[in-house]
Amino acid sequence: MKKLSVVALTAPLLALALLGAGCGNKSATPPAPKPAAPSAQAPSAAAPAAPTAVTPESNLCRHPYFPLKNGYEIAYRVDAAGRSFDYVMKQSDVTDASAKLSFAFTYPKSFTATQNIICDKGNIRTDGYLDLGGAMTGTVKTETKNVVGDMMPKSLAVGSEWTTTYETVMDYSGMNVPGLKGQVAGKVTAKNKVTAEEDVEVPAGKFRALKVESETTSTATVPGMPTPPQPSKSVTYQWWVAGIGLVKTTDAAGTMNTVATRISGN
Repeated sequence: MKKLSVVALTAPLLALALLGAGCGNKSATPPAPKPAAPSAQAPSAAAPAAPTAVTPESNLCRHPYFPLKNGYEIAYRVDAAGRSFDYVMKQSDVTDASAKLSFAFTYPKSFTATQNIICDKGNIRTDGYLDLGGAMTGTVKTETKNVVGDMMPKSLAVGSEWTTTYETVMDYSGMNVPGLKGQVAGKVTAKNKVTAEEDVEVPAGKFRALKVESETTSTATVPGMPTPPQPSKSVTYQWWVAGIGLVKTTDAAGTMNTVATRISGN
């Protein structure tokens, strides 16, 4: 019987890390010099004048590295295993506390996956893991049971660290895998750290970015398997730009790379 690995069982979850779907994990307007919330009091005479063209979106969650704005788009190109394909991240339904991200793919088939974003006191959260693998194949259904931690904290600088954990249940009944019955409980923990501020160049332009190292550990509990598979670990690197979002992602081996090719709506 073919052995099942954590990599195979949690592939739908690991896809997100390399594709950068966290967006960008996400104000399309340039961020304020400091991310502190504006004072409720009237500005002093020395304070700069407020912008004349104020829209409701100007008061949204203003995360400097995770812009949120209706209609904001970033197109990405993915190069992996000798193949290249593109996808587009688009934001909609943006309010002062939430937003929806849509990821439109044309390879290996045309489909769109969505993810809900929550703005909690300036921190960026999500209510579930983006199941790209299931959307691509149509054979795996993933349900998020719990999310612990921020996708991206409100304050980022070199040395910042945070952890995000996703607990999921995956239904592989559509794959007809021998020996695999019932649901597979999965857990993905990403330990993130800002390691540097550096220049980065992608097709969409040249930027000054924060480089984030993300170490992801995946575990799975398989019904009927007395000895669970060994945890799987992977390391990815992401480059986040103030006022833009995610522009580049690569794995530690450099075998899978995602770069921003077009930015619009900002």
